[in-house]
Amino acid sequence: MTGLLIVVTMVVLLILALEPAHRRAKLGGAAAFRSGAEQTVDRDRERILAEITNSRLSRQ
Repeated sequence: MTGLLIVVTMVVLLILALEPAHRRAKLGGAAAFRSGAEQTVDRDRERILAEITNSRLSRQ
């Protein structure tokens, strides 16, 4: 009986631990799981694209 209680408790704790991560991923917050290097690359890419767009607009 004690073993069953321990197993049920562990399953409940596992579900509670995984549920917030599942909710974040479903709501588009999956970026929270990306490494800092990937986020830096995305930021640099956005900055470069903005500079290119601004230079093209200034030429017109």
